[in-house]
Amino acid sequence: MKTILIKTNGSATVREISGFVDLYDYYKGFPSTVNPSGLDRPFCMMVDDAGLLHGLPVNEFGSMLYGTEKYGNPIVGDIFLMKQKWGSDGYELVGLTDSEIKRLFQKYGLEPK
Repeated sequence: MKTILIKTNGSATVREISGFVDLYDYYKGFPSTVNPSGLDRPFCMMVDDAGLLHGLPVNEFGSMLYGTEKYGNPIVGDIFLMKQKWGSDGYELVGLTDSEIKRLFQKYGLEPK
């Protein structure tokens, strides 16, 4: 499934992952789904739930989407933009279509790298 990976340095790339296991490996076991106020549903972002404990740097873009100014907690580490859909076992992660990727890059002024 296609996702957008946004690193703490602000670089954004389209990244193909095979599923939650890839996110688990990327975050070394601590992926968490966040539904930030700055991102329309069904879009969501995946973050490293233990990022603060590991001392990861702030992700300015993720923090802006989350609303850190309002809620006080920054988003740290790299993030993945994805979608959620309701499935037989609850919410499931879904990849992005090419048109959704293009729309998200344009909407947020992301520069593909």
